[in-house]
Parts: sequence; C-alpha cells; structure tokens
Amino acid sequence: MKPEHLEIWTELQEFLINEFKNNPEELMRILFSQKIIDTDDKEMARKEKRENLNKGVATKLVEILCDRGDMVLPRIIKALKPTYGKVAKRLEKQLANLEGSNEENCSIPVQESGR
Repeated sequence: MKPEHLEIWTELQEFLINEFKNNPEELMRILFSQKIIDTDDKEMARKEKRENLNKGVATKLVEILCDRGDMVLPRIIKALKPTYGKVAKRLEKQLANLEGSNEENCSIPVQESGR
C-alpha cells in the first residue's frame, strides 16, 4: 500500500478485524475472485484459525492486504462494496478525506499578472 493508504488501514485495523472476523471465508472468496489475494494467502490466513476463532484469520488477512501493491486500497474498497458496504464506506470516506487534504496541501495560489 502507499504510505498514506497504509496509515488509513492501520488506523482502522481494529474496526476491520472486528468486521471481517464474522465471516473470513466469505471475505477470502471475495478477495480471491478479484485477484487481490491468492491461494497461498488464503492458506496462510487459515493457519491462524485457532479454537474456532476467526479473529486470527481476520487479523492475518488485514496484514496480508497491506502488501498487495500501491493501488490495492481502491481495489479492496471496490471488492468489499457489495458484501461489506459499511467497511467500504468507512474506507472510502477516509480515502476521500486524505485525497482532499492532499489537494489542499498541493494547491498553488494563482497570482494575477501585473499587466
């Protein structure tokens, strides 16, 4: 992930894990179908399941998703919208806030010419 996207992801980590732990298999199916994770990633996440608790699986998935490339966050949001709308909206809002603040920081005032 881009550093600024990773900041959003890290800030929302607890929220993401709590949302994803309810059905990590469905989440993996969604992410796999969008080619965001692969078979090895699914197996790595499943190894974290202990005593029928899905929190370990969800935590591992959140960790794995950080390493899926610079532009993975928009792809994750798009993949999550149909099933995890609440998560997608929260990530989208954070991303929009970030992009809005970046635009403000990058804006250069236009100076009037002295003609």
